[in-house]
Amino acid sequence: MAGAFSSAVGGSAVIASDAPTAGSLDLPRWTTPSFRRTPGAYPLGVEAVAFSQLGQVASGLPVLSRHPRYWSLYTYAVKRFWDTGRTPQNNVALGRFVRPHEVVFATAALLCDRHEELPSIIGRDTFVPWLNQHPDGDLPLDLNYLQQSLGGYGQVYRGAMGDLGLILLADNNPTVRLDAPFGDVGKALADAFEAAIAGTTWARQYRDQVEGTIPLGVVRELAQASCFCRLKDSATERDLLIKVLLGEVQPPSESHRARADTVRMFIDLAAATDGAALSEERFWKLTTFGADGDGGVWQPRANVQAIHRRWQVVCLRRLVNGVLNGMLVHLVRWGLEHGGTVRSLDLRDYGEAISRMTLPVAIGLGDACAGGIGLRKVAEGVHAAVWSQGWPPVAGAVSEPLGEPALRDLLDRGRHEAAPVIGLLLLLLARERLRHLAEHVELSTAELRMLAESGDDRVGISELFAWLDDKVACDQDVADAAFELIRLRIIRQHLRIARGKLPEDTFRFRQEGGGLIFFDQGDRNGLNPVSMRFEAIGSALAELGLLEATLDQATHAPTERGLQVLDG
Repeated sequence: MAGAFSSAVGGSAVIASDAPTAGSLDLPRWTTPSFRRTPGAYPLGVEAVAFSQLGQVASGLPVLSRHPRYWSLYTYAVKRFWDTGRTPQNNVALGRFVRPHEVVFATAALLCDRHEELPSIIGRDTFVPWLNQHPDGDLPLDLNYLQQSLGGYGQVYRGAMGDLGLILLADNNPTVRLDAPFGDVGKALADAFEAAIAGTTWARQYRDQVEGTIPLGVVRELAQASCFCRLKDSATERDLLIKVLLGEVQPPSESHRARADTVRMFIDLAAATDGAALSEERFWKLTTFGADGDGGVWQPRANVQAIHRRWQVVCLRRLVNGVLNGMLVHLVRWGLEHGGTVRSLDLRDYGEAISRMTLPVAIGLGDACAGGIGLRKVAEGVHAAVWSQGWPPVAGAVSEPLGEPALRDLLDRGRHEAAPVIGLLLLLLARERLRHLAEHVELSTAELRMLAESGDDRVGISELFAWLDDKVACDQDVADAAFELIRLRIIRQHLRIARGKLPEDTFRFRQEGGGLIFFDQGDRNGLNPVSMRFEAIGSALAELGLLEATLDQATHAPTERGLQVLDG
C-alpha cells in the first residue's frame, strides 16, 4: 500500500551523481543529489479537486477503503489502548500499539480458508512473502510493512473514520494528543467487534501483546472470527456499520446525507446492471450517458436522481482531468522523441506541429487543419452534434454515448490520447454537455459549487469553460487556442506543481534556455486516472451484505437488506 497515491512510474535525471563507482575519485559532499527519484502520479495536481469532490458525495470512503471491517478493528484497537491505560498518552504510543494488532488481523485475513486472497489488505506485500517463507512459524509482531507510524490506520483509514464519526481525531481535540473512539457510536462498534472475536485464543491470551511472536495456529483460528469476509456473520457489528454508513447514528450533516444517497445510488445501479460485470469505465459511461454502449442501461430511480447529477459532475471532472493529463503526456512524448532530454526544445516547433494536425471528421468539418479554422465554426459543429444526440440524458432518458460511432470514437480517442486538437474538441464537447444538462434541470447549489471548485491554483471546470467561451467568442484559431491551453494549463501548471513538491523530483520538463528540457518519468503510455472510488464503494456494500457480490462480478444484485436501504 505504501505510496499508493504517488506511485513511482519511472526514473529521471538527477542534478548530481550518486556514489562513485569503483576506481573513481571520491566526490565532494556538495554533489549529494538534490532531488529524490519519486515522480508524482498526478503531475498537474488534478487529484486535489477530484478528491475534494468525491469527499462531498462519498465521505469516509477513500480510494483504498475496500473493507468496512477495518473500521471495526481500528476502533477496537484505539479503544483498547485507552482501556488498558497505556502511556504516554499520544499518537506515537498509539501507533506502537495499533501496528502489531494490524499485523495480526491482516495476516488472519490472508490465512482465512473461506476465499482466495482478498484485495487491498494493508501490508500484503510484506506479509505474504513472510508467510510463504515461514508457513509453520510464529508470527513476529514487528514486521516492517509501512513507514507510517500509525500503520495503515494512519495512512488510509484514520481520516475516513473521522469523517464517519467513529474516531475523534487528536487534531480536533484540544485536551489530548491522542485519537479516541468517538462517543457512544465508536464505543458500541469497538464493543461489537470485541464480542465477535471474544471466543478466540488470541482474544483470551494475546490481545494486548505488542512484542515478540504469536503462533500462526492462533492467527488461523482468529481468522474464523475476524476476517473481513466474516462481517456478515456478526449481525450487531454489521448492522451498526450500515447505520454509520447511512449517517443514522451520528449527528445530522450534509456529508452523512450525501454519503447515504450515494449508497442508495450504487444499490440502484447494482439492481439495474445485475448480470453484467461492471468496471470503473462502464460506471463512468452509465453515469454519464445512461448507457455503456454494450447493452447496459441505467435509468436512476427518482430518490437518487439528485445525487446522480452530482456524480455526473464528478464524471465530468474525470473527463476534464483525463484531457489535461493526456495533453501533458502528448507534450512529454513529443519532447522525448525530439531529443528534449539532451537539449532544450523551442516550443514554437510544437506549436507548428499542432497547426498541422487535422480535425476529426466527427464534427462535420472534413479534414481541415487546426491552423486554418476558427473555434466558432468548430463550436457550432460540436453544439449540433451534442444537441441532436441528446447528450447527456436527463430525467430518465437514455442515449448511446454520443450516438454516432464517429463521435464515440472521438470521445474514446480524446480520453485516452488527448492530442492537443482532440483534447480541445473534447473540452468543447464537455462544455456543451454541461449546457445541455443545465438547460433541462436547475443545477443545485452543491453542483454549482463542485463546478466552480478549484483550489491551490488548480483550475475549476467553470473557470476552464469560461476561458473556452472567450476563445470561441473571439473566433481564435483552433491551433492557437490549443497551444495557449498547453502553455497556461499544462506547462505553467506542471512547473508550479513540480516546484511545490521539492525536494522530490517530479519534473516532466523544466524551462531552460528559452525552451523546455524533458525528463523521462515513464509517462509515454499515459497517466492513471484519478479513481472515482467505484471499487471501494462496491466492495464495502458487498461486505456489508447490501449486495450479493462486488460490482465487478456478473451477479451483484442487491440483497433484501440492500433493497430496504434503497427504499429508505
